[in-house]
Amino acid sequence: MSDATALLLVLIALYASDCVTFLHAHSTAFVSFAGAQFRIRLPSVLFGNRKGGLALLNPLPPLGTIHVAQPLPVSIGPRAVVAYISQSLTRAGRPRQAGTVYEYAGLESVTAQGRDVHVNHSRFVRCRTGHIATKLAALLDALRGLDEAGRASALRAHLTATLDTQALAARRRRFETATRPLRVMCNVLWFYLFAACPLIVARFGFSWLLAPLAATGLAIHVAALCLFVRAHRRLLPASGTERVEHVVKMALCPPMLIRAVDAVAADLLDAFHPLALALVLCEPQAGRTYTEQFVRDLAFPVPDEPHTVVAEQTIDWFRNCSLEVLAEFLTRHQIVVSEILEPPADAVPEHRSYCPRCHGLYTVAEGECVDCFGVALRALPEADPKP
Repeated sequence: MSDATALLLVLIALYASDCVTFLHAHSTAFVSFAGAQFRIRLPSVLFGNRKGGLALLNPLPPLGTIHVAQPLPVSIGPRAVVAYISQSLTRAGRPRQAGTVYEYAGLESVTAQGRDVHVNHSRFVRCRTGHIATKLAALLDALRGLDEAGRASALRAHLTATLDTQALAARRRRFETATRPLRVMCNVLWFYLFAACPLIVARFGFSWLLAPLAATGLAIHVAALCLFVRAHRRLLPASGTERVEHVVKMALCPPMLIRAVDAVAADLLDAFHPLALALVLCEPQAGRTYTEQFVRDLAFPVPDEPHTVVAEQTIDWFRNCSLEVLAEFLTRHQIVVSEILEPPADAVPEHRSYCPRCHGLYTVAEGECVDCFGVALRALPEADPKP
């Protein structure tokens, strides 16, 4: 194997490793391929565990985009906040969560340190990004000064704001404008590393072209890095720590710079609810399918781990409040939650029960769903007798 071939294989391996991302179990990725509409990607069950799983990105030009979203990583109620949420969209099961409970009367301080939210100087929960941690800390700090009725109203307003599709679409337009030069340069770098350089070396040789090829590559690399910093600072001005981390990795490993647009896009819409992204970015049928799965999981969650009475009340209140807010939001998009929660319409006479969470059909009258970790089956309504 020649030195040039070995170098190309190393570059391909480095780039391929960056075309796979790890998704937390509560996260949903929205991935576009070659300019098409976004597809929904949940953490892989085959290549993952209860903490999360892998998701594949588009490795070929024009590279596409990824946005990642997830609900709040805590359950918040009028009386307390719990480091636990009942959502578990993947079949791998709900990830292990701390379940720490704080009543507002005991909240002395709430701060964000990186991706962690600290309560009373102890880590309470780790968020997916520093931006989410900052916003969550600010929300909890604001709730401390309100009474229970005020907290309930403020939480509903916060959940409603995460479903603002007009603000989401506006942020997406700003993103497309800010990253257009960067996207072009990333594609240029891909073609240079994996198409132009191999063809030139195969035709003219490697040793005497090393210097000019390296100089050209360095120029493209520096230009793309500058465009990344400019776009990231413009769209995510508060994410300075993440920006520095990305710059260091991309400066040391040129193939990682090819996915610079993803480094901006992944955290861009983290303030919005996954259902808002699904209905704005995806095809109507794909968005509706995901919405149905999300709503059923929220309404009929996998049984919770044992909690204190206060924790149980907080988790149930937050889940029901979220469901109410989502029902109002979905009604404006011609989706009726009560219809989603109805028994499946494709049952045959042999079926006697169904799982309300996944809509699996069973011939037994009672029991638990084999796919939903303890969710009790419900009896199917009897068919109307034939006249």
